[in-house]
Amino acid sequence: MRVLAGERGSISRSSSVTLYYVFPLLLLFVVLFEGWWFGGDNGKLFSNFFAISFVLISLLKITLSVYYLIFLFACAFVVSAALLLNLQADQLDVYRDLLLFFKFAVFPYAVYSFYNNSPVRGDHVWLQRVSLLIWGIITVSIGASYFFDLGLSTYDEFSAGSKFYFPSVNELNFVYFVSMFMVVYFTKSLSLRLACFILSFLVYLAVGNKSFLALYFIAGFGVFFLYFSLVWRAAIVSVFIIFSAFLALFPSVLFALFGVAFDFLYFVFGVLSGGGEKFIVKASYLSPFSALISERDTLYLIGHNIYFNDLDVGRLLFGLSYGLYGSLYAEKRMWGDFSFSEIDPVDLFFSYGILGLGLFIVFFFTILFGGASSYAKPRKVLVLIFILAGLMTGHIYGYVFPLFFFSMYFGLLASRSKA
Repeated sequence: MRVLAGERGSISRSSSVTLYYVFPLLLLFVVLFEGWWFGGDNGKLFSNFFAISFVLISLLKITLSVYYLIFLFACAFVVSAALLLNLQADQLDVYRDLLLFFKFAVFPYAVYSFYNNSPVRGDHVWLQRVSLLIWGIITVSIGASYFFDLGLSTYDEFSAGSKFYFPSVNELNFVYFVSMFMVVYFTKSLSLRLACFILSFLVYLAVGNKSFLALYFIAGFGVFFLYFSLVWRAAIVSVFIIFSAFLALFPSVLFALFGVAFDFLYFVFGVLSGGGEKFIVKASYLSPFSALISERDTLYLIGHNIYFNDLDVGRLLFGLSYGLYGSLYAEKRMWGDFSFSEIDPVDLFFSYGILGLGLFIVFFFTILFGGASSYAKPRKVLVLIFILAGLMTGHIYGYVFPLFFFSMYFGLLASRSKA
């Protein structure tokens, strides 16, 4: 049968478009397999291999810009300086620094460039479909776990929650939330939006981790500042400032409000949530504040004491290096052979000092406010979710699973790269 040229082009484009579905779906199953293989969040072998393979496969699709090369050189300089300044340390782990450099500076750009230069970039129908597919797979996976008692508990030590075989709950929450956000944004049907929102909330309760509340807050904050008029934004910010000043003058009111919020969350996570047992136990021996933030205050102090011990100019500027910091942290925390505070900007600062954190801030402010496209607003919300999720929930910046989906969506929503 004779195939017309137009039909051949259509078939070719269809095959090409299918390729862009393959990688996000493959990564979902790689992460699931990883959780099953290691029996929890104990290793990243397969997701790291996925990242290396993706970079090699997508080499021909990567467009190197001058700005990216400058950023790459700056990252390499900071990492190298941190390692050289700490060569005498017994616990220096160069491998972890090199891997982090690859995952944070090389892999995300490869994903971004691959999707930014794709035929599906800016295609709202494709964005809706791929987001719905990702969201649906995660929903079904966790739903099956909840109803059929499959997979791993969110918190093994408390036998609480359920998340199928996804090994890291903070990474999962980020990916799931971003896919839900994209479904809601690119779907016109109000009933589908509501169904997606309600089902997602129930899934989060089944998982039983508090970090999803931070994601809702971040997204709400981002949408408010991007979509409300300047007058409304100024009015609400003014009210917020006045109310904050009032609370500062009358701290008893602040403590009363904090008590009400704690009681509400205690009910939500103690009664409604699948992972509530952990929250109840922690609330029994921690302060309400520490319980709500999952002891991040205590975890921060461990890193603070390590970094500011014998502080000098070199450490202030370039940090301890990621491998050395994580090894020292694990030793102080008595938690395996490598650990950190799970407050990503803090861990970045302790690892690479003022220059490392400054480079990160400059880069993300550049992508937050730079460039123009028809999807500038959802792109900015995406960047805000990524940055603030690392601050409020942690376990985001240096991990393949969240980095892939952030970079994929950013590439699909951003303007085309220029060499």
